[in-house]
Amino acid sequence: MIQLFSFLLWYRTISILLSAFIFFSCQPKSTDLKITPAKNYPRWLMNDKYHTNQTSGITFLSKSNDGIMQFLLADDIGKIHRFFIREDTLFSFSEIKFDVDIINYFANFPKPDFEEIFYDKFSNDVYLTVEGNGENYLSYHGIYKLIFKDNDIYQDSITGIKKLDFEPRDIFYKSRRR
Repeated sequence: MIQLFSFLLWYRTISILLSAFIFFSCQPKSTDLKITPAKNYPRWLMNDKYHTNQTSGITFLSKSNDGIMQFLLADDIGKIHRFFIREDTLFSFSEIKFDVDIINYFANFPKPDFEEIFYDKFSNDVYLTVEGNGENYLSYHGIYKLIFKDNDIYQDSITGIKKLDFEPRDIFYKSRRR
């Protein structure tokens, strides 16, 4: 009985090692992998009259019956854009304007560094993350709910902004040096 147990243990060990050897030897080396960009990409978002500066985030809003998809883009320099795309490279976009109160709110930031933007299709709300910058960067970062004119995300102006509070604050605002 002990010999049978020993043989089975030895057999399983050898089988596992042999399987691992075969699996890992069949994997391609990282130098063998060739990644090539798709035709027309990468491509900076620009047209004859308008361009984004440093896009950080994108969120999908909707797709119309004629196949045009609509997105919101967040720029690293404190701008939000409305972006329409049909097919691979047929697109247009425009800047979404901020109410003067929002401009004043961000005026004291070292840099209004917009990062991610997210549309919640269930609540019809849009959220924006702002990365803190400068000496006291924790005072400037957060997640904000954007309020569009007439509470309509398809309007081209944002009239309100509300910073979300997180509890417990000490964990959310725990400083991690970069």
